Amino acid sequence: MVFFPDSAEANEIVRVIPPAFAVPVRPHDHLRHTELFTYTEGIPYSDIKENFLEKRLTETLTQGEIQKQQLSFHEKIGEGNFAEVHLALLRRKNGDSREVAVKSAKHYFRSNATSEEDIKREILIMRAIGPHKNIVRILGWSTQFEPHMIILELMNRGTLIYHLRRCRAKREGKATPDGFDLAADRAKSDFTEQDLIGFALDCAQGMEYVASKQIVHRDLAARNILLDDRGVCKISDFGLARHMKERSDMYSLFHYQVNTVRPLPVRWLAPESISLCQYSTKSDIWSFGILLWEIASLGSTPYSELDGREVTMAIKTGCHPKEPPSCNRTLFRIMLNCWKVQPPNRMSFSDLVVQLGNLQADVRGSCAAKGTELEKPPSAEQTYRVLPFAVHE
Repeated sequence: MVFFPDSAEANEIVRVIPPAFAVPVRPHDHLRHTELFTYTEGIPYSDIKENFLEKRLTETLTQGEIQKQQLSFHEKIGEGNFAEVHLALLRRKNGDSREVAVKSAKHYFRSNATSEEDIKREILIMRAIGPHKNIVRILGWSTQFEPHMIILELMNRGTLIYHLRRCRAKREGKATPDGFDLAADRAKSDFTEQDLIGFALDCAQGMEYVASKQIVHRDLAARNILLDDRGVCKISDFGLARHMKERSDMYSLFHYQVNTVRPLPVRWLAPESISLCQYSTKSDIWSFGILLWEIASLGSTPYSELDGREVTMAIKTGCHPKEPPSCNRTLFRIMLNCWKVQPPNRMSFSDLVVQLGNLQADVRGSCAAKGTELEKPPSAEQTYRVLPFAVHE
C-alpha cells in the first residue's frame, strides 16, 4: 500500500506493508479485484454489503440518469489524483436550468475500468446516504456511456481549507491564497470563535448522518468540506467511502487491503488504518479530530514539522498534533477524545454533536455577556465565487 501523505502534489511517498496476519481470503470479482477483504479467524468484523454494486446498479442508476446532451460544460473547477470537476449548466426536461458541478475520472484514467467502477460506487454511496443539510447533494449521474459522471450541487464558496488559510493570511498580514489585494480585502470580516465552532458542528452533524447510514468516509479533511452561499459546511468527496455492516458485539472495523497504488491522506489517518489497514467509523472519528485541529489552526498542515515517513511512525505510536495557539481549551479536549489510541475509547459522532453544540452555546453566551456583536452569515446577494473546490481521491 502506498500513502501520499498530503495531496496529489506531495513529493513524499510512504510505503506501508500490511500485517502478516491480514491475509485476503475472498476476492470479489465484481470489484475487479481492486480490493480484498480481510478476515481474522474466519469471522469478518464487517464487510461491504453482499453484491452491493451488482444488486443496486440497475435499480438505482437508471432512476437518476441524466443525458450528456442536457449538460453544457464550462471550465474545470477542481481536480484530485484520479478525478476532476467541471462547472456545467444542467438543462432539465421541463426547461429549467441550473449551474452544477460534474465529477468524472481524469482523461488518462478513463480507459481504466476500475476508475469507472469507482465513479459508480461513489454514486451508490451518495445515493445510499441520501439528502442532508450538511452533505453535498447528488443531483443525478450519467453512466450509460463513458466517461461516467456524477452531477452535484454547485458550492459557490469553495472549500473550508481555502477560507481558513485566507483568514490566517489576513491575520498574519500576508498575501491571501488567491492573490487578492490584502488592503482592498480588509472589509471582509475575520472568522470569530463562534464561526469556527459552527463549522465544526456542521461537519459533526453531517458525519453523524453518514455514520448512521453505515458509511465510512475515509477522507475526512478540511479540503473536502465545502461551504454553501450561507456559509454552511457540507461534507463532500465520497470517492474513498465504503459501506459496511455494523456488528452489535464489537465496534465495527472495515478491513481491506489495496493491491493497487492509490494515494491515501496519511496525515489524517488513524493508527489502526496505517498499521493494520483497518477503517471504521472510529477511524473517521480520529480524522475528524484532525479536521477540528485544522479549523482551530486556521488551515495549518498537521505534523508540518515532520516528513512523510516521520508522520507515519509518529501516528503508529499514537502521536497526534499539539494544541494550536489560542485554541479553545474545551475544543482541544474534544480533539483529544477523538485521538484515543484504542478505537472503542473514542467519542461517537453523536457525542461530538452534543459537545460541540454545548460549546457553541457557551461561546455565544460568553459573547453576549461581553456585549460582542455576533456576525451574521452572508446573504445570497453578498456571496462571491472563490477558488473552486478540490476533489481528492
